[in-house]
Amino acid sequence: MSDAAPERSVHLRWGGATDVGQVRSVNQDSMLLGPDLFVVADGMGGHQGGEVASALAIEAVTERAPGRSVDELVEAVAHANETVFVRSGQDPNLAGMGTTFVGIAVVVEDGEERLAIVNVGDSRAYRLSGGQLDQITQDHSLVGELVREGRITPEEAEVHPQRNIVTRALGIDHSIPVDDFQILPQAGDRYLLCSDGLTNEVTERDIAIVLRTIDDPDEAARELVRRANEHGGRDNITIVIVDVVADGGLAGRASALVPDDDNFSSHPDEDTQQFLAIPDDQAHVGPDHMAARIAEDDADDVDPAASDEPDPVLAGKRQRAITWRSIAFVLVVAGLVFGGAFLVNDFVRNTYTVGVESEEITIFRGRPGGFLWFEPAVVERTGILTGEVPEAFLDDLIAGVSRPTLESARTYVENLQDRIDAITPPVTTTTTTTTRPTSTTTRPGGATSTTVRPTTTIAN
Repeated sequence: MSDAAPERSVHLRWGGATDVGQVRSVNQDSMLLGPDLFVVADGMGGHQGGEVASALAIEAVTERAPGRSVDELVEAVAHANETVFVRSGQDPNLAGMGTTFVGIAVVVEDGEERLAIVNVGDSRAYRLSGGQLDQITQDHSLVGELVREGRITPEEAEVHPQRNIVTRALGIDHSIPVDDFQILPQAGDRYLLCSDGLTNEVTERDIAIVLRTIDDPDEAARELVRRANEHGGRDNITIVIVDVVADGGLAGRASALVPDDDNFSSHPDEDTQQFLAIPDDQAHVGPDHMAARIAEDDADDVDPAASDEPDPVLAGKRQRAITWRSIAFVLVVAGLVFGGAFLVNDFVRNTYTVGVESEEITIFRGRPGGFLWFEPAVVERTGILTGEVPEAFLDDLIAGVSRPTLESARTYVENLQDRIDAITPPVTTTTTTTTRPTSTTTRPGGATSTTVRPTTTIAN
């Protein structure tokens, strides 16, 4: 466990642990501990490709020395992606390698220190605040997308046979989107970065218990590793825990921006709007809460002193107003339905999938596996057979790799062909000419002659 540099107003302490698990023979995870940047990377691809990819990604990010702004941090992760991708194409033994990446860094935005979280893949970031554990990042995985689309439940995702297929990872393509989040640090908050070797074995409830009850970050990380191994340890396990020891008064200043109930205005000042725009705070405003607020507002509009008897002069006006409102409501709903159908159609028709049909890599128009009433349609056949594809790519292609444009789908196929060419030895041919008698002719007088014909054999 260590303490952050004293010159910062935000002070942190941290700890971590990593373990090969009970099944794997090689630990392909890597981690980075402080002082301003903390990372967990879960490598994938062959016997050594995964550990090379995860270590290379962390090295590439630290080369760019991020930590002063969110943009610098995101650019550093993009640089790491390019570094892993190039190295993968240079070494046939590393072809198809990639790595997830989740990190947290102290950055400066608008003159104040904040915590920035970035992620690519299914390694996760959590925050424990006020005893409540919340997942900050979204899993870039097949089952994660299925859950967000409502096609399976979170419980089904936990046991789904394809739960280990990621839809986004560093090193798989030339460029990759990077998710980023900004959070105001608050003293007492605890952050957890982890590979899926933890979350596939230990429930979030048990993770929260450990984080709440064990104060020392190193000790808490070791206990989480122990529990993951106790539940099977089927994958590498890597855990980084970061505690906010002091926030430099940022949390207090943020609280001061929120007005008292008596003085609450529906038009907060610019500073308050900026504070409320931070995604972390928005996450606590759910549909049920909003519905309750609307119900309270409606109740406030009712005058308790009003008579129960309707005004005969106003009764007709009210009836007409209700009728027109009803018509307007129906029109609005109809517009939303048709507008939603249009957006769904546009969303599906402008998505392309690189997948497999009849053992051939094929580009489809539409979402992997279809979406609502839309089924994928074949756009192009690539001529690449599944038997040629490196094993690291095959599962993703069978599940379907989504791309926003046809051009980007073609680029993915070109990159795939480059990988195939890089690991396929050149075919050499040698030509051997042999001679053999093919017929014998008896001439008058008993003489014989032999006719010899050349035969050409091609050997691979």
